[in-house]
Amino acid sequence: MFKTSSAVFAGLLCLVFLGGPAAAQDATQPTIEVTATGTVFVDADMAHLDFMIKHTAQTAKEARDGNKKAITKFMKAMRKAGIRKKDITLKPVNLLVYKPQDLRYMDGLAPKLPEHHETAVRLVRVQVRGIKAPELPNVWRLVDAAMAAGADPVRDTRGYYSVTQAIPTFITLDISDQHAATRKAIKDGFSRAKEEASYSAGLAGLKLKGLKDAKLGHPTIELIKRDISTGYNQRLSQDYSMLGKIKASVAITATYEVSP
Repeated sequence: MFKTSSAVFAGLLCLVFLGGPAAAQDATQPTIEVTATGTVFVDADMAHLDFMIKHTAQTAKEARDGNKKAITKFMKAMRKAGIRKKDITLKPVNLLVYKPQDLRYMDGLAPKLPEHHETAVRLVRVQVRGIKAPELPNVWRLVDAAMAAGADPVRDTRGYYSVTQAIPTFITLDISDQHAATRKAIKDGFSRAKEEASYSAGLAGLKLKGLKDAKLGHPTIELIKRDISTGYNQRLSQDYSMLGKIKASVAITATYEVSP
């Protein structure tokens, strides 16, 4: 799940009231308060890919030196694939120490390793812009280039593909303009709030006048998840139609003035 920054949220909150109805001075004016949630669905246009680069040697120095060479090879492959240096995040090197018995269940690798060996591991996050979900052509080309350069995708405990999406777990989808998505969600929220307030006022024999006050919850941006409560065939259809969609939402509590 992604969250809008506090600066963006503050700016959006100001936009709600700029040019909007002025608060009524008469405190006795009857009002109706409603709560609604504005929601929009946006196609993902960027992705974050997580890779692991490692090198095993008998000493820590050899492991680090080998890892450094592997990183250089990886960076050259990324530049050739059109990825900018500022879109690549390198995390610090970690050293892992294993003994042969630690690997006795791993395809017979243990007999081929020295009595003690160390592995230098470095995690890399690559940002890819201009993707087109759900095919993700730019992403798959980049994955091929990264693996050819010796990098391994970082898979989490959910396995190669995520539970909620038919997308490999080392790929995190995102949108480049969270500000615009949140503004659309706020606009949708006010539209829903006004509709609900108008309906409630009508039931009470009142007329809706204008917006007096509004409070916004913190906007959220998240990847669409499957609804496991629906039938399998319906769920499958929904999954593919929503694949790569990002959901932006915000809760709004709005107070409207009413009159007889």
